[in-house]
Amino acid sequence: MPFTSSGPRSPKSPSVRRISDKLATALITVGGAGVIVVVVGIFLFIAYETIPLWIPPSVEQTSSLQRTDTLGLLLVAGEDEYRKVGFGVTERGYVVAFDLAGGEILSSHVPAGSDRGRVTAAYYHESQALLSWGDEKGTLFATKVQVVSGGEGAVSVPFITYTDLGSVTLEGKPVISKIVGKLTRSSDLILAALGDFGDRQSVQYFLIRQTENRITGEVTREVSQSSLDTPESESESLLSLAVGSEGGKVVLGTTSGLLQYWDVRNAENPSLSQLIDLPGKNPATALEFLLGDQSLLVGAKDGRVRTYTWVNDTLSVSGYKLIPLNDFESHTSSVTSISSSSRNKAFLTTSGNGELFLHYQTTGKTLSKERVDGVIAHVSFAPKANGAMGLFRDGRLVSYAIDNPHPEVSMGVLFGKVQYEGYAEPTYTWQSSSGTDDSEPKLSLVPLLLGTLKGAFYALIFALPVALLAAIYTALFAHPKIKNIVKPTVEIMAALPSVVIGFIAALWLAPILERSIVDVMFMAFTIPVFVLLAALLWQAIPRRFTARLPQGSEVFLIIPALLVMAYVGFKMGPLVEQALFEGHFRQWLYETFHVTYDQRNSLVVGFAMGFAVIPIIFTISEDALSGVPEHLTAGSLALGATRWQTAIKVVLPTASPGIFSASMVGFGRAVGETMIVLMATGNTPLMNFSPFLGMRTLSANIAVEIPEAPYLGTLYRVLFVSGILLFLFTFVVNTVAEIIRQRLRKQYSTI
Repeated sequence: MPFTSSGPRSPKSPSVRRISDKLATALITVGGAGVIVVVVGIFLFIAYETIPLWIPPSVEQTSSLQRTDTLGLLLVAGEDEYRKVGFGVTERGYVVAFDLAGGEILSSHVPAGSDRGRVTAAYYHESQALLSWGDEKGTLFATKVQVVSGGEGAVSVPFITYTDLGSVTLEGKPVISKIVGKLTRSSDLILAALGDFGDRQSVQYFLIRQTENRITGEVTREVSQSSLDTPESESESLLSLAVGSEGGKVVLGTTSGLLQYWDVRNAENPSLSQLIDLPGKNPATALEFLLGDQSLLVGAKDGRVRTYTWVNDTLSVSGYKLIPLNDFESHTSSVTSISSSSRNKAFLTTSGNGELFLHYQTTGKTLSKERVDGVIAHVSFAPKANGAMGLFRDGRLVSYAIDNPHPEVSMGVLFGKVQYEGYAEPTYTWQSSSGTDDSEPKLSLVPLLLGTLKGAFYALIFALPVALLAAIYTALFAHPKIKNIVKPTVEIMAALPSVVIGFIAALWLAPILERSIVDVMFMAFTIPVFVLLAALLWQAIPRRFTARLPQGSEVFLIIPALLVMAYVGFKMGPLVEQALFEGHFRQWLYETFHVTYDQRNSLVVGFAMGFAVIPIIFTISEDALSGVPEHLTAGSLALGATRWQTAIKVVLPTASPGIFSASMVGFGRAVGETMIVLMATGNTPLMNFSPFLGMRTLSANIAVEIPEAPYLGTLYRVLFVSGILLFLFTFVVNTVAEIIRQRLRKQYSTI
């Protein structure tokens, strides 16, 4: 028969098939390798962004300046934010500003009322650029310095202004040994002086309030004074002084190794609120408040450095008490000076043998240690915390550059318990930011890890039974027509956007559960019982009736039973609540377990996220069950086993690798879910597994925090650490799941 175009095509030649096979193999290999390269690249990029968190900080000397001018040696010194201009108080009572590069005097100032008497004590407050000092005639002064320069790289003459905030003259011309000056948030001036007043030693505390009449321009001055007298003891005298800018806190260090905490909120009646024994009875040679006035920095005569924090105490006169917070690496000699940063919880300490240590309160670590020649009498942080200035007793000024971009982070902070300021005990806490820099960031990832596991756990509690039982029924018991309806419908559920599910859960489901939580819990116990009773009822029907019905018709009995039970349970819920919880479940829950009920809680997330996970688990499980060879089920049925026995003893073990994979894929889906958790829970990072409270997961935390995270800042990089944890978590889960699946597959492959 002649060949026509409508006849069979000639087969491809072997060479064409080989080329096609090689091309397909190459494309598949390149595609698979490309996926691996992309995944590894993403992981490496995420890891790269976290590397700066683990680089240790550095403190390096940048310049040294020996000032020899006729205005006298500096007693305290600070610098402007660009680190170009230095300023301070000299022993002759001048406030001077000078060029840090060459040392020449740029300007000098003598406050009103000063006759340039010899200064016996001086103090510099870094965050306020406030200089305060006391002279030999018993007069206290305070001046605020402002330097306006051309910027980081500009070469221009800076504009320097001096604002005199007031002065106070003490009676009797006492010898002043310590002074502290600070401004409150309402711009009131605090001056506190430690001195010898005749035959006794005390601290005089002044609160100076100046009010200007906007109409007349008249300035009225109101001065409140408190006298803090030391205990009457010949062997004890005051050695150090620290004053808080808010809350009326004054702390004194004695030569006998005691700390005295005074409450001076009532200026006319100050009270000694607490006495604290320092370790080893070593006296505090330097005291300073940390940024925010919530913690006290203590440097001792033996070189120890310790922080204390105020916590609530109803038994104390002031309502607060000081408790130990952190111990840092000790100096080898007495601590001479302490300076706290105005940007974060870092602080510097110096000792008598030239040691300069950089510490950070939250981590409890000493970050850097430097050794110089000479004794640093005073050290001050730069305004941007990127440098420091050390003032030596011989008049030398040494500048240090500090590279400390991420001091808040350590492995202990991220994954361990940390005792924060104002906390009575160590906790796991996530609180990335606050209204001001006064509050230390709390970056523990443990509550987020717990929230991630908590959300996945409650989602799988709901999703696994429903999805697996539905897959078993659809694959092994349902009529083909029912299966053709159920399976596509469930698979379509996977296409629902998670943001829609979260939106519905937050605005519709959460209020319903709040009103009917007892009804839902009651139905969770009773519905399985009624389903079992309906199944027993179906079996009790004579065989001559059920044999005439198509396979899978029992669903038409179970579905009405479910609907009836749901209605009955909903109606009986209030009766159950009245009988078991006296009509107030939420009140009973709080009184019995001290647990509150949040409207957006883990149950809401469990239902909503479980609804999103069900299609994945159902589809993979149903495919695994349907893929069991027919000869296995046919052989079991031929030997007299029922369909249920065949499903339990034959089909489920054979399909167990696929079912296990489905469960792990669903778990991974729940762990990585973002929008449902973000919308359906309160996003509260709690260390609690209660179903009635909310949570915050790692993925939701990234979504919440990333808009507020400064680029390349600490929070920005910590969020990348969260990404690494999610990446590793899913990788480990999938790897373990694959190993177990392969073992199960090997075990049942011989059946």
